[in-house]
Amino acid sequence: MVTFFANCFSKVRFSRMNRNYYRRKRAKNGAPSAITDTAHKLARIVYHLVKTGKQFDESVFNVQEEDHQKRALASLNKREKTWCFN
Repeated sequence: MVTFFANCFSKVRFSRMNRNYYRRKRAKNGAPSAITDTAHKLARIVYHLVKTGKQFDESVFNVQEEDHQKRALASLNKREKTWCFN
C-alpha cells in the first residue's frame, strides 16, 4: 500500500494543489515528513472518493488554497503591526 501511494505521489506532485501543500510541509517538518503527509492526504482523498462514489473535484481544493493564502496574509499583516513596520 505504501508503494501505491508513493507512486501516486510521484505522479501528482506537479499539480498545484499538492505542490503547495508539499512545500509548506517540507518547510515546516522536512522532506521525509512532507512526503508522508502528502501521501496521507492523497490516501484520505482516495478513500473519500471510493466511499462516497463521487468524482474528484479540484475546485474544492482551490478554495482551500485561497483560504490558506488569506490566513497567511492576515498573519503577516498582524505580525507587521506588532513589529511596527509602518
